[in-house]
Amino acid sequence: MPKYLRNCVGLFLISLLFLTSAYGAGMVCNKPTMGGFSPISFSFTCTNTSKAIFYGYNVLPYNPPTGSNFSINTGVCADPSHQIGPGQSCTVTGTFSESVAGTYSLDFSDYYGGEWHNGIFKYNSGSPVSAQVTSWHTYYQAGPGANPRSVFVDSQQVVYVATGNGGLAVSRDRGVTWTNYTTSNGLPSNNVTTVYVDGNTIYAGSSSKLSVSTNGGASWLSFSQTFNLLSAIYASGQNIYVIARQGQPKLFISRDGGSTWNVNNTVPASQGVYGVGSAVYVATLNSGVYISSNAGSTWTQSTSGLGSNNVHGVYASANGQTIYAATAGGLSISTDAGSNWLNYTTGLASTNILAVYAIGSTIYAATDAGLSVGSIINNNWTGNNYLVSDNIPSVAAHGTYIYAIVAGSGLAISTNNGSSWTIVTTTAQGLGGNQVNAVYAIGSTIYTALNNDGGLSVSYDSGQHWTTYTTANGLSNNTILSVYAVGNTIYAGTNGHGLSFNTNNGSGNWTTVLNNLSIQGVFASGSNVFVGTYDGGNGEVEVSTDGGQTWTQSYFISNSYFTGVYFNGSNIYAPTTGSGVGLSIGTGSGSSFNWNNITNGLPNGLSQEVYASANGLDIYVPTNLGLYISHDGGNNWQQHTAGLASTNVFGVYVSSGKIYAATAGGLSISADDGLTWTNYTTANGLSSNQVNWVYVDGFTIYAATNNGLSVAQ
Repeated sequence: MPKYLRNCVGLFLISLLFLTSAYGAGMVCNKPTMGGFSPISFSFTCTNTSKAIFYGYNVLPYNPPTGSNFSINTGVCADPSHQIGPGQSCTVTGTFSESVAGTYSLDFSDYYGGEWHNGIFKYNSGSPVSAQVTSWHTYYQAGPGANPRSVFVDSQQVVYVATGNGGLAVSRDRGVTWTNYTTSNGLPSNNVTTVYVDGNTIYAGSSSKLSVSTNGGASWLSFSQTFNLLSAIYASGQNIYVIARQGQPKLFISRDGGSTWNVNNTVPASQGVYGVGSAVYVATLNSGVYISSNAGSTWTQSTSGLGSNNVHGVYASANGQTIYAATAGGLSISTDAGSNWLNYTTGLASTNILAVYAIGSTIYAATDAGLSVGSIINNNWTGNNYLVSDNIPSVAAHGTYIYAIVAGSGLAISTNNGSSWTIVTTTAQGLGGNQVNAVYAIGSTIYTALNNDGGLSVSYDSGQHWTTYTTANGLSNNTILSVYAVGNTIYAGTNGHGLSFNTNNGSGNWTTVLNNLSIQGVFASGSNVFVGTYDGGNGEVEVSTDGGQTWTQSYFISNSYFTGVYFNGSNIYAPTTGSGVGLSIGTGSGSSFNWNNITNGLPNGLSQEVYASANGLDIYVPTNLGLYISHDGGNNWQQHTAGLASTNVFGVYVSSGKIYAATAGGLSISADDGLTWTNYTTANGLSSNQVNWVYVDGFTIYAATNNGLSVAQ
């Protein structure tokens, strides 16, 4: 009985027992209740209807099914010293766990008589029931990627993070999910050093180029100007200001939207730039703050009262009257547009301020030893320190949300003004992308094939941490369509770039074979590997008998292609889409298979994930017109649509007599051969209603969705 079965009313064969002792009367026990995940909880109450005294109960499994781990941990009244007098009742509570289908019975005895009384209840877990999933856990692309550099939040609460190797990451739900824009979108490098947003225009700086996007990051253009170590950006209309090195870090200005650039030699070596309209403020290395009121035509140096002339960053209020300077000697604030400064050190996490941000009277001071959040009250700093001992190089905020870069760890997000924090960015804590094409699992190892250049994300500890493999590790392409693993060998089917495989659990070199093919499905059994492919409108089933080193084309179809592949130990099942081929079944061994196309009873356009029983009689085929099931090897088919979350079915898996259907409307589960279905959607905690693939390993369900990997246990 899988542990996700719950409240299976009517499955208990109840015997109301009258236990007799030497005194001739007995105990009357009520109907027990059961429910919950395995371990299954139980409870029953017995009343002493005799004139005798009973002394507690002993509850034990009775003849449990072979192979189960049926065990009981009883609670109240399972104690021989507990007396149950005439008219008194006693409730016995406890749990039992098991691992295989079968009939489960509990016995109990009264210690007074010492006799066993079989059959207080029985539970037949092999009977048809509706599976109940009570909760889901979803693994998302946890954040922008490794080595985040700087963070920016716009007026619409969209969060932008420049990362060291993940391009520009953008979250449109305040840090819950992320989209990474990389070289595949037109950025010149995935090493993005800084970001700024002006209206609908995003500016992303890399080590040598400034790139601009006007469509949310979907595509990028880079200016012809070459920079050296671009580190800060401010833009207002056609005026763009960047800090980059020319020997020392200098201020570059464009007044025509980036077409032409000039180096400003008035402002000395610089570290940060910010502006409000035509007012521009530059944080310099050792010369204080330089201020221009005319978009950079002329400049005034401001140093009076600064905590240090080494200014790391600068920020200003909307009217430009209040300016905040992050200095190496404290937080300096000017309330007269930079004429004079007051410096604050007491109460801050550190006097070495690396960046500063402000909303109204609330100031966020990022230091080399934590983040200080507070206000100036009666000319004193009043506030709290968070993320103590962490180096915080960048900070931004909106409302009650605070976003702080934690050097070496990731992006820390607080949704409650700093009371609690979650670090969400490093890829070790999440998937390489959120659109999951396929999933496979062996024990505690989970493999996810990711769309949109997300790569292959693997967790070796049941989802606690993730490692993402990409072309940087040797994969032939970062869009992975299918995945399978046997032992230490991982097979990743890519989009148009063949099959990449690794024989060392992902470490070391990857080998790519079947170049230029899209590997729609991959399945392995020992050293035998099977793939279904797409090749410019045609399809091939390729077979390898040596773990993927060499290949034989087993079957070819024209004007159609294979959307997946499954092997049940003797037959290959390859679904197709295109010119009415239907389901192709290959029978044979080694690399030699005889093929038969089944079209009768099946529609055109079969989905990727099919399933077949070991004897080949039961075949399950997902289609855009529902789930088709055959119980005679494909000779006859029954279409199932009623009760499914959607008739557009992408994948199917069968385990312990239950059918799991991945659909465009959620995950559907049936325990009665498709007659009835229980549907799970976002309303039940599923991360997305579009489930692309489903896999079941023991008691664990893996649902590959368009918004992460959802797992139920």
